[in-house]
Amino acid sequence: EKGTLCYKDNYSDASKMMNEPSFLTDLQQFAKEEITDEDCELLFPYMECSLFTLEAAGKASGLAVGLCKWVKAMVTYHTIAKVVIPKMDALRLKETELAGANKKLSEANAELQEAQDMLDAMQEKFDAAMAEKQKLQDETDLTKTRMNAANALISGLAGEKIRWTE
Repeated sequence: EKGTLCYKDNYSDASKMMNEPSFLTDLQQFAKEEITDEDCELLFPYMECSLFTLEAAGKASGLAVGLCKWVKAMVTYHTIAKVVIPKMDALRLKETELAGANKKLSEANAELQEAQDMLDAMQEKFDAAMAEKQKLQDETDLTKTRMNAANALISGLAGEKIRWTE
């Protein structure tokens, strides 16, 4: 198209390249992570060209349609990857931080469980001591009650002692 800076199309060279036996493998193994903004910038005039559509490519050949789709997909991948890759890197960092925090939490929970076990053992001893104390208190109260009853009986019988001794 006029006014657009692009390389002059050369279908015969492109056709030779697309018919090479390793062409599909080369596309499949293409290092899409290495696409740069500059690469996409250089492709932009072609992407905007009315001849770089699936319909126009289909008039040339099926191979051209596939290549057109692939180029557009690589540009789309790069555009999305610019946003997603930093987020994925941040996610990996946060997952590492989470793993560290979970490890600390696990250690703290183990320490807490150990302290809880000690507390439970002490509580059990305390409850046993309190039960023993209550038992002794009950025995003491019973003994005091019996002693008071015995003293009352002795006091009541003190007058009888005099009568019996006469």
